[in-house]
Amino acid sequence: MPESVDEIVELYSRGFLPSRKPIFYLARSTRVVLGDFELGYRSRRTIKVCQDVKMSLFNIDDFVLTNAINKMCLLCAALRFGEGVVDNDRLHRIFNKDNASHVMVFSIESEVVGVVAVSCVRKIVKYGFAFYDIDKPQKSLGTFMMTAVINYFKALNYSHVYLGTCCEKRFIYKSKFKGFEFYNGFRWSRNIDELEYLLCRNSDGHLLEAEDYLRDFYADGFDFERFGQEVKYI
Repeated sequence: MPESVDEIVELYSRGFLPSRKPIFYLARSTRVVLGDFELGYRSRRTIKVCQDVKMSLFNIDDFVLTNAINKMCLLCAALRFGEGVVDNDRLHRIFNKDNASHVMVFSIESEVVGVVAVSCVRKIVKYGFAFYDIDKPQKSLGTFMMTAVINYFKALNYSHVYLGTCCEKRFIYKSKFKGFEFYNGFRWSRNIDELEYLLCRNSDGHLLEAEDYLRDFYADGFDFERFGQEVKYI
């Protein structure tokens, strides 16, 4: 439980993510290092398809969860996460100032087609729950929204966008962004083969005692002092 903004920033840098305020938990966190981020071919194509989508950042106190947005979010959540995983009460907690500092709103003309709860601390941002109009599959709104938010904060000279966890294969899409890295338990890594190994691993034994893991990814051994310095980027 951090007691200052400095501690919040350090917890992010050490692989922790926020749960219900004020608790943070250690996880296989993922992030994009914005200094290394660039729009690739697919990202530019996605942005082109969604060129009619307007993006606006609202302070959480200025965001209104209207009935139409509420309905859109619940329909999207039921399809993406399962029926009842995000109910009306949880939705309102997501868009509460205890859990987000801002909301990125995406609209086509006057119709809201997507919202993302984000938390900004110093020069880092946490990309939280995202909901979008599931009746516009041709837009690839989910991919566009994440790409647009990353690109937006890069332009503001932020250092990192944190994208939540990657504990299941269905979240491997996060690794497609240039500058992507994940926390493996003791350091940040950009080795996607290592991430895929972890996603497929079904052993309950200690990771650093797994001979195949050590052989394939850390055959040269560990420099824990260097790893410790890597996370102290602020």
